[in-house]
Amino acid sequence: MPVHPQPPSSKPHRWAALAVIVMLCIIIPIALVIVALWPKLHRLDLKTGAVLPMPKTLIQFDLQNADGKPFTNADLNGHWTLIYTGYTHCPDVCPTTLAELAQVVGKLGNDSDRLRVLFLSVDPKRDKPPLLLKYAHAFNPAFIAATGSQTQLKALGHNLGFTYSYEPPTKGDPDDYVVDHSSGMMLVNPDGQLYGYFSPPIQVSAMAADLRHVIDNAGR
Repeated sequence: MPVHPQPPSSKPHRWAALAVIVMLCIIIPIALVIVALWPKLHRLDLKTGAVLPMPKTLIQFDLQNADGKPFTNADLNGHWTLIYTGYTHCPDVCPTTLAELAQVVGKLGNDSDRLRVLFLSVDPKRDKPPLLLKYAHAFNPAFIAATGSQTQLKALGHNLGFTYSYEPPTKGDPDDYVVDHSSGMMLVNPDGQLYGYFSPPIQVSAMAADLRHVIDNAGR
């Protein structure tokens, strides 16, 4: 009696297909979770500040620098910028902070060329370009400064997260007043986006180490 060959079993193929489906069911959800959490997983941990989960786009602004020239978003591109808000008539906090920031920059070594400190005055009435230039350079000749109209400053403050307000004038002199302002510092990346914040009190060595860590590990 002739023997008819049996057709090959399809079970191995079914098992292989099932294994592929199971692997996809495991891998795809994990991949989706990683994609969703990647900004947080990739975030740099700092001792003296915090990095945003995702860089924040800045509004379009048009300020005036200490040379009397326009200062816009384009001036933040290509380098890291640490922004500190204050005013030149500040009796204590501003000069102390800027002096400490000068020390921080001094500890950056070769990375100091990749970071600029911007002193943003929230007192445009008194802080005219010549005074801003003299004030900022008194702490470090490489420091830059700018200010703008109240409309520009308020909008930028809402965007960046800083606030300020004016106390009533004292002794009957309309130009003798105190400005209450935020004391934190904002870090802008080379793409002109808000990248993170640093809070007082400044720890010079630790902050310099954090800034170097960001500059060396967070892109160009």
